[in-house]
Amino acid sequence: DESLSRRPMGRVVRPLQAMGARIDGRKCGEGLPLAVKGTLLTGGRYTPSAASAQIKTSLILAGLSSSGSTTVNEPRQTRDHTEIMLSYLKVPVLIEGLSVTVFPCPDLPGGSWAIPGDFSASAFWLVAGSILPGSDLLIRASGVNPTRTGMMKILDRMGASISLVNPGTSGGEAVADINVKAAPLRGVEIGEEEIPSLVDELPVLAVAATQAEGTTIVRGASELRVKECDRISAMTEGLTALGAHVTERSDGWEIQGPTRLKGGRVRSFGDHRIAMALSIAALTADSPVEIDDPSCVSISYPSFFETLEAVASGGI
Repeated sequence: DESLSRRPMGRVVRPLQAMGARIDGRKCGEGLPLAVKGTLLTGGRYTPSAASAQIKTSLILAGLSSSGSTTVNEPRQTRDHTEIMLSYLKVPVLIEGLSVTVFPCPDLPGGSWAIPGDFSASAFWLVAGSILPGSDLLIRASGVNPTRTGMMKILDRMGASISLVNPGTSGGEAVADINVKAAPLRGVEIGEEEIPSLVDELPVLAVAATQAEGTTIVRGASELRVKECDRISAMTEGLTALGAHVTERSDGWEIQGPTRLKGGRVRSFGDHRIAMALSIAALTADSPVEIDDPSCVSISYPSFFETLEAVASGGI
C-alpha cells in the first residue's frame, strides 16, 4: 500500500543480497514493489544499519535456509521473540552479547503453545488506566518480555502505578496479568538507548506526557518517521490540535504538561497506532474528538473501540 511503498527496504534487501538472494525493485531494491527469485543462500555476518528486530528476524529466518552459519550483530538490543521461539523449538541459537548466530536447519520442528497478548496493545490501556481518574484495570495474559516492556519502565519513572500479577511463561515467553491504577505522572527524559524496547509505544506514551507534570523529552526516535506514517509529525499535529503543548524535534518531541485537552477533528494518516493513541488522548478531552479513517485500527486491534468504550464507561 502507499505507506509500505514509502518504507526503506534497502536495510533488509542489501544484507539478503549479500547472502545470495536475488531481489530486484525500485531504486535497486530500496522500495516496494520487489521481485524475489529463490536461490541458495550462503549465510555470513551482518550488522544492520538500524536497531530493528524486524531486520534481525528476517536475517535469522533466512539463515535457517542458508548453507552456512548466519550471525547478526545488533547495534543495540532489540526484541528477541524469534530467538526465544527457536530456542523453545530446540533449534540451536547462539547468543553472545549483541550477536545472534543461527545454523542451517533444513527440518524446522513444530510445536504448540499459547501466544501471549501483544504488549503493544496492552500499552494503550496502561496509559488509559494511568491518566483516567479512579481507574483500576487488569490486563490479562499480556506478554511482558523484557525487550518489549521498556514503556513500563518509563511509566514507572513517570510515577505510574503498575504491577505484574500471576507471572509465568508460555512458549518460553514471559507472560503476566498487568494491573494499572490512576496515578499522577511527571515528565521524564527518554534517550536513544531506550528507544528499541518501546518504539511502537511512543505515540501513546506521548499522550501520557501531555498529562504529566513538567517536561517530557524524547530523543533518538527518528525511526518513527519511517513507520506506517511519519509518527513524530502525526502525533505533533494531532496532540497540538487537541490543545497539547508539543514541540517537534527531528528525532522526537518535547512535551509540556499537564494540559487539559480539548475536542476537535484529528487525522490518523491511515496509521493504526496514531488512531489508537489519539483515541486514548480523547479520554481526557473536554469535548468530543473526531478521528478520520478509524478503520485502520483493524490492522492490529479489531476490537479496540469496543474495549475503549467499556473502559470509558467503567463497564469492562
